[in-house]
Amino acid sequence: DLYIVGMLNPDGRKKLERTLDYCWRGNSKGVDINRNFPWNFNGPGSSSNPESEEYNGGYPFSEPESRAIKRYLEFEKPFDAVFSFHSGTKQIYVPFSDTKSVKTEREHWNFENQISLASLIASKIPHFKYGKAFDLLHYNADGTLFDYAAGVFNVSYSFAIELWGNPVKDCFEMFNPESRMLRETLDELHPFFEIIFLELIGRILHLQYNRNCFITVSYTHLTLP
Repeated sequence: DLYIVGMLNPDGRKKLERTLDYCWRGNSKGVDINRNFPWNFNGPGSSSNPESEEYNGGYPFSEPESRAIKRYLEFEKPFDAVFSFHSGTKQIYVPFSDTKSVKTEREHWNFENQISLASLIASKIPHFKYGKAFDLLHYNADGTLFDYAAGVFNVSYSFAIELWGNPVKDCFEMFNPESRMLRETLDELHPFFEIIFLELIGRILHLQYNRNCFITVSYTHLTLP
């Protein structure tokens, strides 16, 4: 089964479009949903300050968006894979990204298989980097969805993936391809999803897992249409 959440932050998206603040990343209350999960919650890679762009909401699952994901992970069939899609760069992250994991060099139990899938994806799509999140990022991120899924629910394949990025100062251009490049960008990303599904189906059948659910989550305030 495939579960898709096409937009996890709809009211944040509406606020962004209303205010034209293209750097906005929180929901309508200013909470960064991807810092609202109970995995090293309130660590230095987030903030308890409501004025911060990494405001974590004050306590885990303070937001309906994160609670909705919690219900899926707790009450549906166990998930084999979780993909949390973002924009801002072109990178494929495997767990972990939190401050404690950086200090202890924690490694996910299925790291070798995760990194092999990330390598395969990156080999088919130009300009993508991959690796442990804390090796690729220039900052720690505490309370993220993909760490939560990997660490609390032991999801076999948990990825955070930045689908698009343009290294410029303007937030709109950083998070979105130009209109004239949209079709080209979507065509470039199409093999990405083919690889994910075909590879995961084969790996799960080979390992004879008893779990057959996938969830694809879009968290970002700006996404490819």
